[in-house]
Amino acid sequence: MWEHNDYTCELDPKAVCPHERIMLASGQCPFFFPTAFYSDQDHLTASYSCSGFVPLSTFRIERTDDALYIFEHVLLALRGCIEYLLEPERVRVTSDTVFYCSRTGEVRLAYLPLQEHAPDMRRTLIRFLAELKADLQDDSVSCIDRIARRIYYENHDLRDLLTITGLMRRELGSRTSGASSEASRSA
Repeated sequence: MWEHNDYTCELDPKAVCPHERIMLASGQCPFFFPTAFYSDQDHLTASYSCSGFVPLSTFRIERTDDALYIFEHVLLALRGCIEYLLEPERVRVTSDTVFYCSRTGEVRLAYLPLQEHAPDMRRTLIRFLAELKADLQDDSVSCIDRIARRIYYENHDLRDLLTITGLMRRELGSRTSGASSEASRSA
């Protein structure tokens, strides 16, 4: 549950590995919020300090470029978390666990491990793209669909997905900047 500057949730004590607790509690991983863990008998409470950030679920993302920006930064976070001994396949990526700071444009995640025995990152990323796509209002929504299809049908690693997303953002930017320059020439 997110309230102002804190995000708190109950976890299965077995869901978070000891090395994950140490890394997240240290606050050294810049892609995830520093996390305090409180445990009692059969319960584990995780409290994330999210000052300045709000979950994406509180935003209405209407532009495809904004959705691709957020997706690209989530991919960067997932790729970078490996250096901090966190497995990207275990990270739950939803509009409730991805946070955005409108002042700085920074994207961070609250680390909630997936409960499934065999996590499928492709499925996680496709579901997240569907969430990002839900409120889009421009005529470039097909970019999101194209990325989702490539994730589903092709076996790309995070680096390749970053490249694909970056190329899609550039393509989208060149289409919109070209259209605005055409409009200014005709005026």
